[in-house]
Amino acid sequence: MIFLPFIFFAYLLFQIIRKNGFDVSACMTSIYMVSSFASIVLSYQDHDYSYDNYSTIEITLLPTLIYCSTIGLCIYPFYKYNSNRRREFSPMRNAKLFDLITCAYIFVFFLLIIMFRTDLIFRFFYGNLDELRKMAYEGYLPNVVESYSGIVRFGATILTILGEGAYFMILFFFYSICFLNKGKFFNILILISSLSPILMGFLDIDRSRTVFWILLFALAFCLFRPYIRESQKAFLKTTLFVIGGLAVCYLILVTVSRFGERDEGASGGVLVYLGQPFINFCKIWDNVWIDRFFTQRFLPVTTYFLGGGNGGNTVDFIDKIFSATGVHVNVFFSFVGFFLVDMGHLAACVIPLVFFGISTRHVNRYIKRRVASLSSFIVLFALGIVIQCGIITYFYTSIPRVVAFWIFIFLSKLLYQPFKE
Repeated sequence: MIFLPFIFFAYLLFQIIRKNGFDVSACMTSIYMVSSFASIVLSYQDHDYSYDNYSTIEITLLPTLIYCSTIGLCIYPFYKYNSNRRREFSPMRNAKLFDLITCAYIFVFFLLIIMFRTDLIFRFFYGNLDELRKMAYEGYLPNVVESYSGIVRFGATILTILGEGAYFMILFFFYSICFLNKGKFFNILILISSLSPILMGFLDIDRSRTVFWILLFALAFCLFRPYIRESQKAFLKTTLFVIGGLAVCYLILVTVSRFGERDEGASGGVLVYLGQPFINFCKIWDNVWIDRFFTQRFLPVTTYFLGGGNGGNTVDFIDKIFSATGVHVNVFFSFVGFFLVDMGHLAACVIPLVFFGISTRHVNRYIKRRVASLSSFIVLFALGIVIQCGIITYFYTSIPRVVAFWIFIFLSKLLYQPFKE
């Protein structure tokens, strides 16, 4: 069974490239194919890693089929859209709004640096990122926002909410270089503004935001690739080499700091991160049975305004599962695994179907229009995030990310202008 996901996603990728070329759906599929291959390698490593000896976990047929079919179904609408098909591009309704949004996010990025400069300097010069991470988990390194009070804390909270939405500025960067006559310096500033989540990730000693940024840059590139002119490729390569290189260096630094002194080493740590989603999904499916809906992470805003977390917080929920089953669920298990852990087996099957329906509805609408626009790309990007980042977990698990999602969906309506022949 361990070979089935790799065979499935490799065949799916082959068919997508044969018909569409390397489009958005191929980008998504390749991530799951690579992860599935890492699962095979990991399953043959007889080693006691932090949470498990993955070679001892039995992989059964049913969770394997659920994993492949639900993820494949969610990818299908993006395959149907075929982002490699060059469509007429509808102009924005309000170019000044575009400038206002980009300037606001550039301001947010530099304001985050100014506001949290002391915390950034402390973390940068501390040296041992693994120790800082343990301190954060154990409560000895407080959340940077919680260290403030009053109006300053309110301002810091607003900044972090806006900062989580900065992933969408990657789209604005590509739109600017493809369709607007902006200077290179301004375009670089737009891309820099998209780094706010990485900055906040550094404050939290968290690599996932950097991984998300890299994955979402690839997603945005695939959306805009048909519109990138040859003269712009050199600028893109240089910019990506510098900014992307810094992001990758940070990932390497944190990974080596965390795993370098362990038996498996940094390479073993990377293998665990890449290969564990499918194996963990199967183990949780066969061994953990959820008797209630835990919506605090799936519907964070709704749960917050209803005044609770279904009887406990996330840490208590995770601890309760471990004490009852002996299975660690504070791991990577894909977005489908997230639905499984928080809401049960039925939800793991039904919610991807709902997502498929929502995605199909929007994709069909954009196909019928026969044009593309920044507005449609914002919506496709917002939905594609679930799959692209879903190799790790479900993306929209925090209030800032959900608020950012709805802000940009609203902005997509303001930016949309019907195409005129």
